[in-house]
Amino acid sequence: MTAVLAAILSVSLAACGSASTENQGAAEKGENTSTAPTAKQENVELKFYNTNQIYSPEEFQKYFIEPAEKKFPNIKITFVPTNNKLDPELDSMVATGDIPDLIMGSVGRGVFYLSDRNLTRDLTPLIKKYNYDVNQLDPSYLHLAQEISNNQIFGLPIYAGGAPIYYNKDIFDKFGVSYPSGRMTWDDYNQLARKLARQDNGVPYYGFLFDPATVVHMNNLSLPLLDPTGKKPAFNSGDWKNYLQMLESFYQFPGYNLKRENVTTAGIQELFNKDKTLAMLLTSQLLAPAKLEGVEHWDISPYPTSPNKPGIGTQPYAFFTYVSSTSKHPDEAFQVVAYWASDEYQLAMSKQAVFLPVSASLKVRDAFGSESSFYKGKNVSAFFAYKNADLAPAMFTKYHDVAKNALIKVLQTSVVDKKDVNTALREAEESVVKSIQQQEAAK
Repeated sequence: MTAVLAAILSVSLAACGSASTENQGAAEKGENTSTAPTAKQENVELKFYNTNQIYSPEEFQKYFIEPAEKKFPNIKITFVPTNNKLDPELDSMVATGDIPDLIMGSVGRGVFYLSDRNLTRDLTPLIKKYNYDVNQLDPSYLHLAQEISNNQIFGLPIYAGGAPIYYNKDIFDKFGVSYPSGRMTWDDYNQLARKLARQDNGVPYYGFLFDPATVVHMNNLSLPLLDPTGKKPAFNSGDWKNYLQMLESFYQFPGYNLKRENVTTAGIQELFNKDKTLAMLLTSQLLAPAKLEGVEHWDISPYPTSPNKPGIGTQPYAFFTYVSSTSKHPDEAFQVVAYWASDEYQLAMSKQAVFLPVSASLKVRDAFGSESSFYKGKNVSAFFAYKNADLAPAMFTKYHDVAKNALIKVLQTSVVDKKDVNTALREAEESVVKSIQQQEAAK
C-alpha cells in the first residue's frame, strides 16, 4: 500500500472487513455521511467510455450523465458506447490519441483493458485533495478496489453486481409448491427445485438454474481460481470438485434433457423469460421489465448459503469508473467519479432501483426500489440479505478470465457430455497452464 493511501485509510479502514466505524454508525442512524465534491468552475468537456452494454446509451444519459452535469454545470460529458469489441476500440483510441477521460468497466476485466495500455492513474492524491470519504463505500468493495489496483486506487466502485434469485410464482402455483421462504441453503433450493422438475402436457419444467459465471467467480465459499501468484490454476482440488458436483445436481433431475445452451447465461434467461418453463433463475443482473417480458407474477429470493458459511453471500463484484492517465482534466474527471460513488448519488439511484448500491449506508440500501413501481411489493431485502464473502486469493487478476472460462466449461461438459468431473478438472487445469504459459512467453 502506498504511503499516501495508507495515511488516508489508516483511520477509516482500521477494520476493513467490518462496517463498525463511526461513519457506519452514522449510516445506520440514517445520517448522510458524505458531501459530494465541489467542482472547479472552468468549463470542461469530458469523454466517457463504457465497456459494457448493461445500460443502453439512453439509460446511461439519463441515470449517469444528466445527474453529473446537473451537479457540475461547468462539466459537459460526451458518452461513447461500446460495441463489445473492447481491444480494437481501445487500441484505436490510443492510436488516434482520442482517449476518454473516464472509463467504466466490470471488475472482471476493466482494469486490465487500461493497464495493458498504460492508461491507469492512481486516484490516491485526488482522494486526499478532495477529501473523498472512502468510508462511504462498503468495506468489501473498497477492499476490491485496492486488490485490483496493486494496493493503489485506480478507480472507484459505482454499482454492485448481485446474485438474486428471481422466481416465477405461476409455476409454483401450477404445481402447488410453496414459494422460497427466508434464508435457504443450496440443499434447500435443491429440494425445492426437485418438486418443480415436472412434465406437463409434454412441456418440461425446470426448478432452478443459474448463471454459470456467477456461481464460479462469485462463489460464496471463497474458493480460488488461481494460486496466490495469479499464474497457476488452483481449482483442481477436493473443495472445487465437491462444489461443482453440488452444482451439477441441479441438472440431474428425472426428465431433464438440457443442452449446452441451457448451461449459459443467455440460455437460462430464455427459459425463464421467453419459454416461462424455469421456476427459479439465479442471475448476476437486475432484471428490467423488458427482460422479464410476460412473467407477470414474480418475486426475489436471496442467494443460496452454504451450511459452513451461514450468513455469507457471494464474493463482491462491482463496476468501476477509472480516470485515464492521459486525461487533461483529471480533477474534474475525479470529481464526477467521486459524485457517482457518493451517498448522495447512490441514494437517488437506489430509490429508483437503477442499480445495486456500493454504499455502506443502511439508509441507502434500505431505500432500494422505494420509488420504483417495478419493484413495488417485491422482496428487495433479498438483495442485501447477507454479508459479502471474503475475496479469494488472486481474484480478478490478469488470468482470472482464463481460469473462470475453463471452470464454466467443466460445468458444461459434466452436465451435457456427462464427462467425469475429475477428468474435466484435469483437462481444464492443463488448458489453463498452457494458456498462461503462452501469454507469459509472448510478453
